[in-house]
Amino acid sequence: MKNIVHWILDKDLFSEYTDKLVESINKNGSAVHIFDEIKENSFNSFLYYNKLKNVPIILHGSLQQADIINKFDHYPGVYLELDNYECSKYYGYYGNKLLNSNYVMMGMNDIIRNYRSIFKSFDSDKIFIRPSNGYKSFPGQLLPLDNFEFEFNVLKQSYGGLNMDDLVVLAPYKEIINEYRFIVVDNEVVTGSLYMNKESRKSNNPIFDQPCDALHPATLYANSLVNLYTPDNAYTLDVCETALGFHLLEINSFCCANMYGANLDNVVKAINKIVIKDYNDIN
Repeated sequence: MKNIVHWILDKDLFSEYTDKLVESINKNGSAVHIFDEIKENSFNSFLYYNKLKNVPIILHGSLQQADIINKFDHYPGVYLELDNYECSKYYGYYGNKLLNSNYVMMGMNDIIRNYRSIFKSFDSDKIFIRPSNGYKSFPGQLLPLDNFEFEFNVLKQSYGGLNMDDLVVLAPYKEIINEYRFIVVDNEVVTGSLYMNKESRKSNNPIFDQPCDALHPATLYANSLVNLYTPDNAYTLDVCETALGFHLLEINSFCCANMYGANLDNVVKAINKIVIKDYNDIN
């Protein structure tokens, strides 16, 4: 059983493709354990009663579940070196390939003092803001120059109240045509898909049926990025298309990121291989 990868899936978090992922995991000879928050007492007890110790496991679930697994003797468990997903750490490696290559980072507590000069330097009437931290304490969003102080005040009181000492990224607004997510395993792009275009963005409904083949221009661009920075043995690359071409949007943990329309067979095969390798290296 130690040579079998045990996948832990959250029943509801990625429900759009959970059944297909289970099918791929079973087809590749691995075990599946599905966590149902309604039926289980806790994620800790779920791990205990499923005897998920001293076997190679991998999570595809929430950041909170990943944090729990990281605190116990499960390996590799998750690919989540959280500090490696700090914008302040990885932006410099990608440089001009970033969509937000023209950016400012500062504490939220200093934005009101500086926002007029920031807008002027960006020559834009809208600013994109996101946290630098890998936990993404709030989702990236746009704030307008007119009514900025009011909108900023609403933001800082949202999501349970934001920490005003947090470092944030500020960048000028840029129009995006398409957004793609690619899964990178052992420094290789194994699959990817279109997950947002102009129409789906209007309705806020991601796309789950548009995989990209190896020769797709977005795939080729993603491949050009993988040797610039390696946050984990498995992670996701988000690539966007604008009128000026392709750019990197951001990187995220594989274990806690939606895979949208990815080729799940490719994912399972690649993840199984790296999980077994990493498990054996430790044991």
